[in-house]
Amino acid sequence: MPPAISHSKKTLARHIDAAKKEVDGWQHKAQIAMNNDKESLAKAALIEKQKYVAKLTSLEEQEGHLADSIEKIQGDTARLNTKLAEAKAKQKSLAQRRNAAHTRLKVKQADHESKIDDAMTRFENYEQRIDHLEAQVDAYDLTKSSEATSLQAEFDAMQADETIERELAELKKSKVA
Repeated sequence: MPPAISHSKKTLARHIDAAKKEVDGWQHKAQIAMNNDKESLAKAALIEKQKYVAKLTSLEEQEGHLADSIEKIQGDTARLNTKLAEAKAKQKSLAQRRNAAHTRLKVKQADHESKIDDAMTRFENYEQRIDHLEAQVDAYDLTKSSEATSLQAEFDAMQADETIERELAELKKSKVA
């Protein structure tokens, strides 16, 4: 209970006790006046008593309202404490979920990185095999090309020889003639 409410409750209780004492005191004074045949004085005492009875009634109503307010505040406090506990539990749950998701993400990233590394290694191996195959094809082309070149060279040499032989034959004819 907040200090201000506790203070108000204690102050109100003191005022109620004081009002009850005044009521009892004026009742006693009225009784004394009646016992001494002082009816007007007894009447005046009863009038004073009624003022304190009215004040006491008002104070008791205030006490009832204060009790209702305290009960409502306590109920609100209990509901707020429940909601606070729920919020803390939810916060804890969310933190656990975040941590679990963060851990899963790290695992996935590590798995993904290893898959990328594996893929890159396979790609490099594949590239090396293709380079090897291309080198083999180039080797066949060089062999075939050199064979074709030497065959062409032979034909060219034979043709050149033929041309030389023809020119030589023409020179011989012109010498004879």
